[in-house]
Amino acid sequence: FPSHDRIGGSSTSNYLSFSLYNQNEILNINGLGNIGIGTTNPATLINGTAIYFRPNPNGRFLDLYSNTNEADINLISNNSGDGSGIGGIYFTRARGQTDAHLQVAAIKAVQGGTNGTLAGGKLYFYTKSDGGGTLETSPAMTIDTAGNIGIGITAPASKVQISGVGQTIMRLDSDTLTNVSQFQIKAASQGVLVAGMYGPNPVAGTLFEANTSGAAYLGTSTLGT
Repeated sequence: FPSHDRIGGSSTSNYLSFSLYNQNEILNINGLGNIGIGTTNPATLINGTAIYFRPNPNGRFLDLYSNTNEADINLISNNSGDGSGIGGIYFTRARGQTDAHLQVAAIKAVQGGTNGTLAGGKLYFYTKSDGGGTLETSPAMTIDTAGNIGIGITAPASKVQISGVGQTIMRLDSDTLTNVSQFQIKAASQGVLVAGMYGPNPVAGTLFEANTSGAAYLGTSTLGT
């Protein structure tokens, strides 16, 4: 190390720190094995109560802290070719797994398209079936180079495409009797096509709607006309 760079520690705070000449500490490892880059207190900025969504405070953390700008993770690869992997985050179960497939979920970025200098990117989301099997070779969800979302299909032909065999493809539930489950199709300021239930009265401009009593409205807000 250059003479002014430093690796130090604290017997009172129980952490190991790394710093460069004339710089604040840039990396810290505390006594629990948590790593902080840009912070001396990793694993402390989490929700204070379990009521809210939060990570397990007893887990292990890698914190990237920026005081005035974004804190980013940049995964870099020189891989090329359509479908080539660029980088991913894999979730691995290290204990108790009796099969050889320890990864139970993943998010992976791949190159999309064959233009080597202007290539696009796709995101694959993987899950592993319960009761054995591998991390599925086909992603559970895909976001393609056009921003289209495919669930159960890797080449969606529309903004959202859902594909499944022998199962309910999509279900809308609600726990209230007003403004309840519905699926709307609307073109700019034109009429609305509503499939589902929407309380006792239709929405203005609705082309078709069924209310909670099972009454159907077709191009009108008055039942039976």
